[in-house]
Amino acid sequence: MPVTLIVCLRAQGCVVFAADSLTSVNGRVENCETIKVHKLSDRGVAAGCGWAGRKLRKWQAVFEEFAPPVGADGTPASSGALIGALRTSLDSLVGLPARNEIGACRGGNTFLAATVDPASGDLSIDRIARRNDDREFDQPVPESPAGQSHYIEFIGDTDSLQAHIAGVKAGYAAGMPEAAAVAYATDAIKNAIPIAQNAGVQSIGGDFVRVLVLSSSGVSEAHHSSGAPCS
Repeated sequence: MPVTLIVCLRAQGCVVFAADSLTSVNGRVENCETIKVHKLSDRGVAAGCGWAGRKLRKWQAVFEEFAPPVGADGTPASSGALIGALRTSLDSLVGLPARNEIGACRGGNTFLAATVDPASGDLSIDRIARRNDDREFDQPVPESPAGQSHYIEFIGDTDSLQAHIAGVKAGYAAGMPEAAAVAYATDAIKNAIPIAQNAGVQSIGGDFVRVLVLSSSGVSEAHHSSGAPCS
């Protein structure tokens, strides 16, 4: 199962995601520029960890083909409809292996998805997960509902990074400006890489830290150098 590290946090009028960009299998580097944070639409962003998909079809393909729902008049659908459509898309990949193909998608997945409701402009964050070899995802669970200002969470390979994560969470300030939040999230991933590698976790890294910011004005994205060699 691939490993990764993703942080999601709330800031002033936005939600910020940051992730590493390394994919490795059995300790062998396969890709130093893996996309792990995905734009769903101008009103949604999602990031996930766990089982990466089948050889010829991975999560990247699912997100590239994702069609955000729209209302009858062509306007963006509600946050609930967007999250529902996302879950259906996620099910489309884990449902591919035959039921008797035991372990075909073993390891489970956890996704965090942030959305902006088109009617209210409210930002919310949901968690969508499946367990072990389940062939469908559980119902989405509200992780940080509209109106909440304080939220920071890490998903992925966190076992060797508990002290680092605790420090990042302790230093987090709800309501920080967007630029400060982007820098904070970027550093949270960037500084985790050498800690993980020194602990023998050689599969968190990559060439860059990918950052996506969701606000009522849309989605912005950037790549920041990880500062870590990747080969």
